[in-house]
Amino acid sequence: KITPRLPIPRSLMDSGDSSERLVNIVRGSIQDSEFMLEETDLTSGDPLPAEVPDAAMKNCGLLFFEAPGAVSPDASGNWFAVRRFDEEGAKEPQYWRLDPVRGPFLLTVAEFQELVKRYKSWALIRGPEHLRQERTEKLNKAREEAYALIGKRDSSKVAGPTPPPPPASPASA
Repeated sequence: KITPRLPIPRSLMDSGDSSERLVNIVRGSIQDSEFMLEETDLTSGDPLPAEVPDAAMKNCGLLFFEAPGAVSPDASGNWFAVRRFDEEGAKEPQYWRLDPVRGPFLLTVAEFQELVKRYKSWALIRGPEHLRQERTEKLNKAREEAYALIGKRDSSKVAGPTPPPPPASPASA
């Protein structure tokens, strides 16, 4: 399943403090999938580990936000991803920056660590396949409950006591 492009206005993307609001929009758009967007835990050492403690989860990469003006005074805000690739026999992991402005390119470990220090990042975590079904069922149940509440509210307006007629105006008396 591919999530459609999100209708986010350019003005929101270019405001420097919009990253959390935009991340929440993304979280909302993937809530019926097996994916989660979590704030990066920088206390655990490697923010993009090869293995996640829970074997059912997979760290797919990091999402970064460069605020407007971060690269140059006239630069607009930019989102990019970093994926980790571990080649067999390699001494160090490879980190690929997937950037819609600059294109994809390989980062050194030091460059990756600098990005993590410089920019706020979120980990895209893929959960087990059954998570999608569980979330979809939960969303459907919430939708049904909301419709039931709206129906009760609307029916109470119709079935409630009728309001008294307006008082007669002095001219008609």
